[in-house]
Amino acid sequence: DLSSPASIGAPVKKEFGIFHEAQILIDDADDLKAFQEQYELESEFMDQAEAMIMLEDFISDRAKRLSTNEKKYDLPAGALNTNSILEDLLPSLGENSDSMSFVGRLLTGAKELKCLVNEQLAGPEAYRERAAMIALSISKLHEDLGLVERRLAVIDEALGLWKFDMEGEEIIGGYTVKEAMAFHENDLKYIIQLKSQRSKASVNKACVANEVRDEVQCMNDALHIYKWASKSMEIKDRSIIFPVFSCLFLFIKTGEIKQDKDRTFEVELVRNFVQEAKLHGDPVHHTRALALEAELYSHLGKYHEALKVFETLELCYNVQYSDGISDAYGTDRSAQSYSRSALWQMQIGDEKGALEKCEYVITHILPNMNPRNVHNYVCLLYPIIGIMKDKAPKRMKELFELYIIENYDKYYRNEGANTPCAPMFDPLTLLLGITSDEVLFSIDPDLEDYISWAAKEENGVCSEFLDSIMSDYGWAPHTMTADMCLRLSKFASGEQKKQLIAKSRNLTSRVNEKLLNNEATVVLHAAFAKNERVRLLAMKVGRHSLTRHSTV
Repeated sequence: DLSSPASIGAPVKKEFGIFHEAQILIDDADDLKAFQEQYELESEFMDQAEAMIMLEDFISDRAKRLSTNEKKYDLPAGALNTNSILEDLLPSLGENSDSMSFVGRLLTGAKELKCLVNEQLAGPEAYRERAAMIALSISKLHEDLGLVERRLAVIDEALGLWKFDMEGEEIIGGYTVKEAMAFHENDLKYIIQLKSQRSKASVNKACVANEVRDEVQCMNDALHIYKWASKSMEIKDRSIIFPVFSCLFLFIKTGEIKQDKDRTFEVELVRNFVQEAKLHGDPVHHTRALALEAELYSHLGKYHEALKVFETLELCYNVQYSDGISDAYGTDRSAQSYSRSALWQMQIGDEKGALEKCEYVITHILPNMNPRNVHNYVCLLYPIIGIMKDKAPKRMKELFELYIIENYDKYYRNEGANTPCAPMFDPLTLLLGITSDEVLFSIDPDLEDYISWAAKEENGVCSEFLDSIMSDYGWAPHTMTADMCLRLSKFASGEQKKQLIAKSRNLTSRVNEKLLNNEATVVLHAAFAKNERVRLLAMKVGRHSLTRHSTV
């Protein structure tokens, strides 16, 4: 009984909490497993109407159980249902043959939660430690299922576990001095993990929904807490701060963190990360730190130095580390350095070396990545598509569909979930469709629909945040959409043709402004060069179109 004070070491609030959510998830998983077994056994002998009756019976029985438990725990009517993961997933049950694909993940998550619930912990911080572990486990499941709002809610509730001083000023990463003075080392570890997870969740939400973000504040909070605590306690596992270094570097790239002209903050951040990671000795963190160092040199235009650091990374990296790197940093940033190195070789005029790097990624890295991590595939493949789409267009289209679209459909789209780069998929699908076979594309029966869709100002346009992030992979998404519009304009006429050309010009102008700093110096050379080619062509096509129109 997770609501019992004896079982968790502290009183439980009357309102819904982390422990109740864990218990609901475990109960739902048990019921769902039984339903799945019955459904698989009988579904081939039932028609659609009978299958729906079975589903309705399952939902009805579940509602009765939740109502009983609400009375038992003295909770408001509907509280357990509203706060259940399964409530978001039930509508997809029974819709098609793949509709129960989320069940395995839910059962795995519930199994992990059972282990955490039953784990014996001792000490004054045992209650908070267990609650934080459970919250992180639930957050991971939310992430896997694409339930961003639920993920944010459980993380916020967990961060509240260390709040008790209602009078003090929150000056240490969201906590008062009195609260921070009570931190143990394990508290520090879990608070930083929760802050990092909240930042990741905010980024994903922002990339998809163009919403106001607080991800930078979360990372600054984590760094502030770590620096403050390191002065008053000995921290044995210093790797807890590594993901914070990585995220802060990401926010530098997107312009969320402003720097001086010498990039002093970035240089110091990378130096500390590389030094700490090397001393720590774990290749998961060491290769990630080296990838950051190589990126820093590339941002400074020092491509030979970037490639030299990459050579050190190559000696340390193994695809067996990929899951560990992704667990720590969201995606395999170390593997992505292989794709980035192809961009750096293009910048120094070594196209042969760049194509060899692309081939290595395609042959040795892509097949060994976790198929569920679609964002990782995007970061690995996007630079390669940018380099090779005009040299091997059909192959790029096939790789894009195999690694990104098929896995996105399998693990995200069919379950109503999302991934940060999803807004890029439709325009990139159209662009690769045109470049792989322009003649075949010209007779596509849906061509008019493609033109109408692309001509609308908002379609194929992502958030400025996502555009900034992906520009560092050698190709701004808005440049890609502009390229798609320009190529599609060949098949359009009249007002739609003008709209497509105008959209291409507008998007490339936006990118151009972003990739030039206040001193009119290029920020990201590869992305700028690619955008400039499309921008100039759009201007040329636009002038030609206007001339022809006036002549007519």
